[in-house]
Amino acid sequence: MPELEPLAEPTGLAALEDEVAHPWGVLDLLDVLQNADFRTGFIEEFPSVAIAASGDVRPVDNGV
Repeated sequence: MPELEPLAEPTGLAALEDEVAHPWGVLDLLDVLQNADFRTGFIEEFPSVAIAASGDVRPVDNGV
């Protein structure tokens, strides 16, 4: 696959970033996700990692 040249920054991107940052400032992604889960309960749609961990787990033979 050939290496692609970087595209020029879209016009207006800096203005869009400023508009978003102006009322809210910098947002922490974890805070955003926790707030969204509190309001919607979306986290219930994801299976638990405990379910996957309780399955058939075999050690990996890495030849060491």
